[in-house]
Amino acid sequence: MRNGLTLFGTPLRSRILMLVAALEESYAAELARALQANDDTVADIVRRLEEENILVGMPSGRQRRVRLNPRYPEARRIGELLVFLLDADEEARLAAASIRRRPRARHKPL
Repeated sequence: MRNGLTLFGTPLRSRILMLVAALEESYAAELARALQANDDTVADIVRRLEEENILVGMPSGRQRRVRLNPRYPEARRIGELLVFLLDADEEARLAAASIRRRPRARHKPL
C-alpha cells in the first residue's frame, strides 16, 4: 500500500500514527521495535507530533505513553481514517499485531 503512506508526512510518520490509533496508546520504544525503526528517529517524530498537538503524552514510570489527542479537531474521524489505512498497509498491520498487550502465560515458551 503506497497511497496513504505520505498523507501525514513520511511513511514512518504515517505508520506511527496508524499504530497509535490502532493500539489506542503506546510509547516510542514500543513503536520503534514494532516498526523496526531507529529509536531516536521514532522518539523525535513522536515528540514533534506532540508539539503539533496531534498526540498527547503522559509520563508512566520511565516511559512517556502517547495517544491521539482527543481535543484535536476531528480526532475521532482521523483515528478512524488511520485504522482504515492500517488495514490496507500490510507492513503496519503486521507491526501492530506484533505488539503484545498482556503478559505471556507462565507455561508458554518464548
